[in-house]
Amino acid sequence: MERENVVGFICGSVNGEKEARIMIIAVDKEFRGQGIGKRLLELFEEEAKKLKVEKMRLEVKTSNKVAINLYKKMGFIISNMLPAYYNDGSDAYVMQKFI
Repeated sequence: MERENVVGFICGSVNGEKEARIMIIAVDKEFRGQGIGKRLLELFEEEAKKLKVEKMRLEVKTSNKVAINLYKKMGFIISNMLPAYYNDGSDAYVMQKFI
């Protein structure tokens, strides 16, 4: 039997205010650029809609241009900036999407 390997994942939550928050999304470096991140976001959004979520949000490093571009293509907008949000002192953008 051939085993399949996990090449990406997404983790998030839904709060009582009909908002879904994406905590982390990751795709193995060898598999980036193949639409896996986009598909994970689509699946997350599909599940959020089933739960009557009205808005999705996430935080992303301001220096992560590839991720920011993907999120923008998926309909997210930058709504805020959080200075020194990450442990290494990096800033983060808060991005959101109304669904």
